Amino acid sequence: ASIQVSNVGNTLIEKCEFYIEPTGVVALAVGIRLVGAIAECFHTTIRGCIFDGHTVGILFVANATMPNGTLIEYNTFLNGVTCDISDGGVATAVTLVWIRYNDFLGLANTAPTDYIILDQAGSTGVISQNVFNSATHNILWIVVPATILTISNYTLAGCSVAQVV
Repeated sequence: ASIQVSNVGNTLIEKCEFYIEPTGVVALAVGIRLVGAIAECFHTTIRGCIFDGHTVGILFVANATMPNGTLIEYNTFLNGVTCDISDGGVATAVTLVWIRYNDFLGLANTAPTDYIILDQAGSTGVISQNVFNSATHNILWIVVPATILTISNYTLAGCSVAQVV
């Protein structure tokens, strides 16, 4: 990862730029890794960053439990390969995550495999007021469990709103 926040609270990462390797041959694996349990990695804000050409832009990594209280806002994600924000496929919930006011522009202006994957039971938070290059009707390309509180996002094709209970 370019930046790893491990076992620390109250972190602000602001106005950083994460780009593919200069020749364009090797994609950036992970832009930011958030590592640690709820009591070890908490209240992280990621604001105003550009993620371009990553495998995963922001990756939550479990250490017994996931980081807690993460605010992800005003970022631009483009040319992501696997997904832009992910829980890494670990069967551990991401709690109290706010993802808002971000631009998800896809891979070469088409959707990546997924934009957001926070699909473990017990994950909580809000995904709202984001712009997606591709339509997200029925939460297409956003993979979440039933415990995410609210999802409402703008797309270039209109507005997709889902209340998940």
